[in-house]
Amino acid sequence: MRLPTLQEIDDELARRDFATFVRRFWDEVEPAFALRWTWHIDAICDHLQAVTEGKIRRLLINVPPGHIKSLLTCVFWPAWEWLERPWLRGL
Repeated sequence: MRLPTLQEIDDELARRDFATFVRRFWDEVEPAFALRWTWHIDAICDHLQAVTEGKIRRLLINVPPGHIKSLLTCVFWPAWEWLERPWLRGL
């Protein structure tokens, strides 16, 4: 039996965990800005993942402008959901 490579392990972690996906692909989406990971990003990622998993049905995110809410909800999250469910459509 062949052991998975580190790249394959990283790929699987990014598929399973939204926060890992964001950390991994941040430089692809925003190469000009370094990501400063804080507790509010963890909270948003955890809640968006819970929505995907069906644990939360309605979610309201209130954070000040400039705290990457739009990038997380409109760019990263749909891309992450499409990895496992490419038939999904969003508004």
